[in-house]
Order: sequence, then C-alpha cells, then structure tokens
Amino acid sequence: MTLRRVIIRTMLFSLVAAAGCAILFILVPANSTLAGQFIGTSIVIAVACAAALPALPKRENQRPSLEWLVGLAVLGIETGIGLLLIWTDGNFWGWEERAIASMFLLFGGYAFAFVPLRHLGKTRGPMHLACELAVGAIALATLGVIAAWALRPATGFGGWQLIPTWWVMMAWIVVSGICAVGFTPPPSIARRTVAIVGIFGATIASAVMIVVIHSNSNTFGAPTLMAGSLSAGLASSAAVLSLVGGLALGTAERRCALGLAGMLIVSGVLAACLSASDTSGRGDDWIPRLFFASVVADGCLGLAALILYRVGRRGALREWELDGTDLRCPRCGKKGFFKIGSHPCGHCGLRVLVAFEDERCPRCKHDLQSLPSGHPCPECGLMPERSASNYLAGAGSTSSGDQRAMSD
Repeated sequence: MTLRRVIIRTMLFSLVAAAGCAILFILVPANSTLAGQFIGTSIVIAVACAAALPALPKRENQRPSLEWLVGLAVLGIETGIGLLLIWTDGNFWGWEERAIASMFLLFGGYAFAFVPLRHLGKTRGPMHLACELAVGAIALATLGVIAAWALRPATGFGGWQLIPTWWVMMAWIVVSGICAVGFTPPPSIARRTVAIVGIFGATIASAVMIVVIHSNSNTFGAPTLMAGSLSAGLASSAAVLSLVGGLALGTAERRCALGLAGMLIVSGVLAACLSASDTSGRGDDWIPRLFFASVVADGCLGLAALILYRVGRRGALREWELDGTDLRCPRCGKKGFFKIGSHPCGHCGLRVLVAFEDERCPRCKHDLQSLPSGHPCPECGLMPERSASNYLAGAGSTSSGDQRAMSD
C-alpha cells in the first residue's frame, strides 16, 4: 500500500470518526469537552491529510519536490500545535497567543517562500543564487519574528509591532527578489541598473516603515516620510521593469506593464506629497484624491497585464520536461502510463503513439492552440506555419528554442 493511499484512508477514517462522535454526543449526552476534543482532533487530522495530498507522489519511484517537502514539514508542525491547543482547552500553558501567532507566521512564511523553493531545482547561476537568498531571508525573518514573539515579555516589543514588521520584511524580500531578475541573462547595463535602484529603494522604504512601526512618537519629519514614499514607488516600478525584461511578454501585456511601472512612480510621488501635506498640517483635498485614483489605476493595469499574460502566454518560459502521460488503452480499457513515442500496452500489447504539440507564435510567443488554420497571430499579425518541429517524440524529450511542450 502506497503512502498516498494510507493518507487518503486516514482522512476518510478521521471524517467518519468526527461524524460518529458528533452523532453519539447528540444521541447520548456526555462530557461535552471530551467530545469536542475528539471531534476537533478528527477534523484537524482530516484537514492535514487533505492538505498533504498534493505533495505526495502520484506514481511509484516519483520523489516529491523540495517545496512540497518543506510544506509537509510546516504542515506537521502546525498540526501538532493545533492538536496541543485542542487537548489543553486552548490554554497551552499560557502560550496560546504565541502558538496561534507562530502558526500564522509559519504558514505565511511558507507561502512567500513557495515560488523561490519551486525554482531552486530548475534554475542555475544568478537566478539560483537569488532563490537561495530569498528562501534563507524568508526563513530567518519568519523564525526571528517567532522567537521575538515568544520572548516578547523580555524584549519589551508589543505584538502589534512584530506582525507589521514581519510584513515589511516579507515585502522587502519579495520586491528585492523580483528586482534581482535583472541580474539574470541576457546581461544588460540598463537591467542591472534598474535592479540595483529597485533593491536600494526597497531597502530605504522598508527601513523607514520599520522605524515608523517601532517608534513611540507619531510625528515624523516630512523628509523621512517623503523619502520612504518615493523609495517605495521607485522600488515597485523597478520590480515591474525587471519582470518586463525577464519575461517573454507580448505587445499588449508589455504596454500594460510599462504603464503600471510609470503609474507606480506617480503613486510614490503623490504619496510623498500627501505625507508632506499631512506633516505640515496644510493638506489639500485634491492630493489624496489623486493618490487613491493612481492606486486604482495601478491595480487595474496590474490585473490587465496578469490576465493577458496568463491567457496568451501559458508556460512561455517554463521548460517542460515530459516523459509520458496517463492514458486508457482503447482496446482493453486498462489505464496505464504511456511514455512518449510508440510503446505497447502492458496488458494487451496494443502499440500506442504518444506525442505532444505546442503551437506558439515564433515572434511574440502568443498561444495559438485555438487559432483556426490560415489565420495570422492575433497579437503581432505574423502568419504561423505548422511544422513537424512542434512535435515531441522520444522518451524524456524537452522542447527547444521557442517551442515549449504543453501538458495542459
């Protein structure tokens, strides 16, 4: 029996146990605390098993990836903390607040580290180093805030200060990591300059925010607040420009992304003007209106660029490595794994040919899967040509050049 089946059966057994305990408690009133603990334990175990299913290998001899191994470790810690909270009636020996905060911070830290963890085994060179630094920084920041929260009476910091500080550190790591894309090939002085400016701006903005959070005074000089606002806008714009230089974007999403980069700078300038007017006490009504209008424009442009990228450029930069797929044999009806190429069915011997085709515009990388034959690319106008090079044959084949194998 595989581990996946064990987890599924444990989840089903826990759900049945929770339902049975609830029905028994309704029919035969007894100790409500004990019944609630049994029901809560069963539900927590069932949820933990359901959350662990995506990380488990679906086939034999398949190893789980690094991001899912870390996720399983985080899930195990949070499940243990949850069970301790249930069986100690929420008291947890006076540490219940710290335990709940630790669960939140662990989950948040893993969510932020998921993408760099996922790319650790797929990247080389500067990008691999950037992912390693991002994972290390997120782990240190998260564990440091958890330790500070646990030692809060000794350090004198309030809980309301630690959570915002953690959010600021996560934002700095994310923005700096995105800006670090500018150091990846192809090398360019402009891309590296944008990356350095973005990391420097994110550092200044984060330092100002942390000082504001941990300061006992609510009044700050206008230059400090203006520097933080301008640096935040500049860092956000640099992060967008770094993504534009590192991703294969088409015309429409590139224009949206460049517009977003410009609007982020405008938002930073308006935020600086708003900070200066609030500090001087002579606030103008049109400044906050323009600022919130620019924020709405930022959100719309970012959402439009994301939608256009996902719709027209699915997997454009992903190196798809396919060795086969799960199919049902048309002769015997048995389901099995068929490798790329011509291979016989393991049950009836019928030879099955497996191949994958990826249709993309060679100029702008637009997805042409649903484009009717004889029609030009809807984005750049180039007439695509169907070619045998779009097909992948042979076990373990990997697409080359602009053609990427798609599994969906």
